[in-house]
Amino acid sequence: MNNENFVTDILNKIFSSSQEFLRPFVSASLFLQRFDYFILLLMVLLFVVSLFANTSIIGFVAGIIIVLTILKLFFIRGQNIELYPSSLLLIGFLTICLISVFFSPYVKMSFIGFLYYVLYIAFYFSMIQFFRFNKNKIVPIIFIIMFLILFESGIAMIQSLNPMDASTTWQDISYTNAEEVLSRVYGTLKPYNPNLLCGYLLVGLSSVITVSFWAFLLKHKKTFAFSIAVVILTFCAIFATGTRSGYLGLFAAILVGILLINMIFKDYLSQKAQKIWKKICIGTAAFAGIVIVMTPSILKRILSIFIMRKDSSTSFRINVYNSAWQMFTDNWFSGIGVGHDTFRNVYGLYMTTGFNALSAYSIYLEIALESGVFALLFIIAFFTMLIKSSIKFLKQGSQIEQKAIVISILIMMTAVFTQGFFDTLFFRPQLQFLFWTNIAILSVIVEDNKNNDEKGIQNNIRQIIMNLSDFVTDKVEKITKGAQ
Repeated sequence: MNNENFVTDILNKIFSSSQEFLRPFVSASLFLQRFDYFILLLMVLLFVVSLFANTSIIGFVAGIIIVLTILKLFFIRGQNIELYPSSLLLIGFLTICLISVFFSPYVKMSFIGFLYYVLYIAFYFSMIQFFRFNKNKIVPIIFIIMFLILFESGIAMIQSLNPMDASTTWQDISYTNAEEVLSRVYGTLKPYNPNLLCGYLLVGLSSVITVSFWAFLLKHKKTFAFSIAVVILTFCAIFATGTRSGYLGLFAAILVGILLINMIFKDYLSQKAQKIWKKICIGTAAFAGIVIVMTPSILKRILSIFIMRKDSSTSFRINVYNSAWQMFTDNWFSGIGVGHDTFRNVYGLYMTTGFNALSAYSIYLEIALESGVFALLFIIAFFTMLIKSSIKFLKQGSQIEQKAIVISILIMMTAVFTQGFFDTLFFRPQLQFLFWTNIAILSVIVEDNKNNDEKGIQNNIRQIIMNLSDFVTDKVEKITKGAQ
C-alpha cells in the first residue's frame, strides 16, 4: 500500500474494515473463498470467446471480471489497492476524456463511447489487482495466450490454402496481375477482417516470443523447436493478412527486439549461446526476406505502400487523414467527444465527398480529435513512463526469465504502436483486453518488482516448459510410429 497516497489510504481502510466485518460470511462460503479461481477461469473464457464471439459478449465477460475484482476488495482479507505512478497518468487521461464528453455536441453518444474506455481501463486495473496477488498465474496465462495465437495462426494458414473470392474486396487489384493478388486471411475474429486478425496476432506475439526465450534459456531443445515453429507460423499468418500497417509493425518489432535482446541477454549467455542467437537473428531476417521475395503477392502488397495515391486504399486514407486533421485543428483543446458514433456524425461535416469513414485510421489522431491534445499527451506520458520503468528494470539484476517477459511485451508494444500510426484496430475489444492484460503483467513486474516472487515465477516456467516438452515428445513419437 502506498502510504503517501491519501485516496488509496482511505480506500484501503474502508476495504480492511469491510473485510473484517464480512469475515464470517467468507469463512462459510466456498464461492467467496475461491474468488481468484473464478476470476482466472473468466480470464481464460474471455480470451477464448474473443476468438469467436461478438463484442457485446466479450464485454460482458470482462465486466464480470471487473465486478468480481471489486467484490474481492470488500470480502477477501489482505486485499488492498496500490496506484503505480504511471497509473495516475492513465486516470488523468480518463478524466480528460470525461471532460471532452460534456464539451461534445453529441453528449449521449460520446458518453457511451467513454464507457468503453472505462471498461478497458477498469479491466487493466482488475488485471493488476489479480496479478499483484497471483504472480504465479502470470506464466500459465502467457502459455494459454500462446496456444490461442497458435490456433488463430493455424486457421489463417488453412484459409490461405483455400482462397476466398471475397479477398479481392480488401485490396486494390487494378494495378496487379492475377498471380499478384493476395488472398487475404481473416481468421475467426468477428467481424471478419484481415486487419483485425493482424492486429490480434501482433498483440499475442509477446506470449509466443516469451515462451521461445524461456525454452532457449532453459535449454529445452524440443520445446524451443516447437515455440520457434509457432513464431514462424505466426509470422506467416501476419504476412497472409496482407495488412500493410501490420507489416510495418512487424518489421519495427523485429528491429527493436534484436536491439533489446543484444543489449540485455549478452551478459547471460555463453559464447556458444551468443553464436546460436546470432544465427537465429540472421535466420529470422533471411526467412522474412525469402517469404517476401518468393511470394509475388506479398511483395506487391508491400510495394503498394509507396505508390501513395495510385492505390485506392491509400488514397482513401489520405483523404480521411486530411479531414480528421481538420477536425482536430478545429477542436484541439476539448475534442469532439469519444466514440465512433460521435466521430461519424462530426466527420460528415468535414469529409471529402464519397469518402465516408468510421474512424481517423490512426490511434494518435483519433485520441487527439476525440478528447483533445491533452488526452493524447497523457496517454503518451503513461506509456513513456512505463517504458522507462521497463528499461530501468532490464538494467537491474533481476531474474532473466522475468526480463524475457518484459522484452517480449516491449516488442509487442513497438508493433502495436507502429501499426497504430496507420490504423485504429487498437480500439477493438479483441485487441484491447489482450493488450491490457500484457500491460498489466508488465506493470506488476517492473513497478512492483520489490515484492516480486521471482523464484515462484521461475519454478512455474520450468514446470510448464517440462510438461510442454513431454507433450511435444509424445506427439512426435506417435507421428513417427504412425508414419512407419
